[in-house]
Amino acid sequence: MNDWSENLKNITREQAYPGAMMKNLKGEFGMIKMRTDSKIIIVETKLDSKISWPMPTNNEIACFNDIEEMIKAGWVID
Repeated sequence: MNDWSENLKNITREQAYPGAMMKNLKGEFGMIKMRTDSKIIIVETKLDSKISWPMPTNNEIACFNDIEEMIKAGWVID
């Protein structure tokens, strides 16, 4: 499986906070709903046709203990 660049991983470490759009190596997208020292939750997004922008849903699609676990699973900031 391909991997993300070190630069993109570093940007993710610095900028992936609630509201950040995320992508993974499988081509899936989501938004960070919560990031604490011990938990990161990514939720599904749906396109809002009125504003042509993805909006978060309540459907949790990924959960991690920390940023390194999330990156290792293939998730980075979009």
